[in-house]
Amino acid sequence: MTPQELKALIDSDSQAASFAVVGNDRSCAKRCIEIAPKISTLKTLTERGLYSELGASRAEAILQKMEAFAAGSQAMSPVVARVLRWLEPKNGGLDFGDPQTLQLVEALTTEGLFTQEEYNLIAAMSLVQNQITADNVSAAMAASRAK
Repeated sequence: MTPQELKALIDSDSQAASFAVVGNDRSCAKRCIEIAPKISTLKTLTERGLYSELGASRAEAILQKMEAFAAGSQAMSPVVARVLRWLEPKNGGLDFGDPQTLQLVEALTTEGLFTQEEYNLIAAMSLVQNQITADNVSAAMAASRAK
């Protein structure tokens, strides 16, 4: 997050702004972590990783749906078959933080393969809290005063 983006985040929240005004950068940073949008990171998972992330029943349901879809004759069936191979542990897994992967999951949700709940679970796997420190807050506030 750039100093300008952080300053906009601080200004968007009365509690964060009140901490920043009095120079309580540590509390401001803590509040900003709470309100900042999560960010997507690299999250490469195999079938086993899906079990770990989603739990056995959800992961198995998703994998079985994918296997049935891959065996069908829909336009996206070959793509899903290939993705299933990538999910095998010997093939290194699939990056669930990659925008193209998420676009594919969204398209398959639109086609009815995944439910909206399953889409939300898959899309959330790569999301992590933004890391914002008191030093970041200090820099953002200083940059805004320098203008």
